[in-house]
Amino acid sequence: MSAQQLHLIVAHLPVIGLPVVLFVYAFALRWRDERLQKLCWLLIIGFAASSAVSYFSGPAAFELLDAAGKVDEATRAISEEHALLGRGSFAAMVLLGLGCVVAFLGFVQGTPPGRALRLGIAITGWVIVLLLAWTAHEGGELRHVELRHGEHAEG
Repeated sequence: MSAQQLHLIVAHLPVIGLPVVLFVYAFALRWRDERLQKLCWLLIIGFAASSAVSYFSGPAAFELLDAAGKVDEATRAISEEHALLGRGSFAAMVLLGLGCVVAFLGFVQGTPPGRALRLGIAITGWVIVLLLAWTAHEGGELRHVELRHGEHAEG
């Protein structure tokens, strides 16, 4: 498996999975279903781990693209934007994952998390969904010229 394949596989996990889990989490909060909340936290922790793999495989994926001669000036500029957004997305996912670890460990230690932490995870998660979508769009522009707009447009 190449770095590009690994990057694409793991990058899509939080982009697609996080909104689905956050919908389920909203119902778990509404129904006060603690088992379902715990499951959501564990999944979010997994998405945070996949975002780490995605972040650290990104440079190698770009090097393969560059070695194949598919990097022009516009692609390089998009790649830099994508890398910057990727760094922010990775950092945000790590923080969200840590919040979920704190919440989950609260149950393990017999002190369930408060409502503020539970709601904070939900709200922060939806903000991160937007950041992940923006990051994914920039990544898509690297290979899909038809997605490019403005100063990135060719021709």
